[in-house]
Amino acid sequence: GGDFVAPRRRLRCPTQSGAGVGAGGGATGEQASWRDACLRVLNIMEKRKEGHIFAEPVDPEASGAKDYYEIVTAPMDFSTIREKLRADYAKPSEFFQDVQQVWINCKLYNATDDYYIKAALSMELFFERKWLELC
Repeated sequence: GGDFVAPRRRLRCPTQSGAGVGAGGGATGEQASWRDACLRVLNIMEKRKEGHIFAEPVDPEASGAKDYYEIVTAPMDFSTIREKLRADYAKPSEFFQDVQQVWINCKLYNATDDYYIKAALSMELFFERKWLELC
């Protein structure tokens, strides 16, 4: 459910079908490897000039976006993704989907705000390039 919409194009990383990247519990060597790679990409995104916008969950009061959680029903941000990277994701595609959800939410809520739309588009393109470098 929620607002998730499939990305414009499918960016598939070969590690998604690799041995050891399954739904098992703890981090195997290969799981630790893709988790580390995803964490590196997340760290790089956070350091970009637009990164602060997506770093933490939206605070409706502080941001003046009081209706945010009425419009965005699948909230996502970098701190939540970082937390989920520790153990929740079974495969890299789950990380990819959550990062995409950040951009989807931004574009959904800020449909007419050039600054936030441009930030989301810039970050989305940057992320897609970094994602392909991971593969």
